[in-house]
Parts: sequence; structure tokens; C-alpha cells
Amino acid sequence: MNATVIDDSTLVCDSPKLVSVNGDLWYNVSVTLDGAFISKATGKFSYYDNPTIESVSPWLGPMSGNTESVIRGEGFTQKTICDLTARYGMTHLAPKDVSYTQMTVKSPPAARPGQVVVSISGNNQQFISDKTLHFRDKENTFEYYQ
Repeated sequence: MNATVIDDSTLVCDSPKLVSVNGDLWYNVSVTLDGAFISKATGKFSYYDNPTIESVSPWLGPMSGNTESVIRGEGFTQKTICDLTARYGMTHLAPKDVSYTQMTVKSPPAARPGQVVVSISGNNQQFISDKTLHFRDKENTFEYYQ
């Protein structure tokens, strides 16, 4: 893979597609500057299956935020996930009370009523498995009691 030199101790590159041998979910990482001399493989890059979202509950909350939402799905506690993150629109949130099939997140405030896309990531970079959450404007919401 080609890499970009950031500074004296940092390179950034895309990870290659995993071709698993013997069920391994990782590659050893080596570096070369000239294509001939290759460093010892002192690093290890691990892969994980993308976690999924099946539901967000409740799916409706006030614009002030702070609604405790339970996100249900699969794959939240895989040992190779390095930075599990929920994203509401563009706001990144760290989940709490995480198990393999669910996590809890407090919703952020919303600027206006409507909907926001909720996504998750195992590395705080690639977000997948979108669901929609709705924010309500309390002044324009009517509640009916029986």
C-alpha cells in the first residue's frame, strides 16, 4: 500500500483488503522507503467485522438532547474494535454500557426539529449501518392522553 509521511514517526495509509489465511484477521506491518529494503514486521493491523444497527430506541427525542438511547445490533464488543463510536448527524459520541448486542448513548442537542441519521463505527472513521432518529420541537408537539 502507498503511504503518506506525516512526520518523522508517522505514516498514514489505507488498509488492504483482508485475505484471511487460517482464519487470521490481521496482517503484520512492514515499511519500505525504496522498495528494496523492508523493515521487520514489528506492527500488527487487526480487522473486525462491521458492527450493525438493528434499532435505535426511543426513535424520538426532544431537541434539547440528553435522551438516553439504546442502540441494538451486533458486533459492538469484538476484541479488535479499537474506538467504538456512535454518530448522530455529524456529532461523534462515545457509547457507554456496551455489550455485544447493544450500547447506550445520550443524544446531542438538535438545532431544529426533524430527523438525524445515526451511524456506528468500530474505529471512529468508517461509519456504517445507518438508522434515523427524530427530534421533536416541544412547542409544536401535541400529546394525547386517554
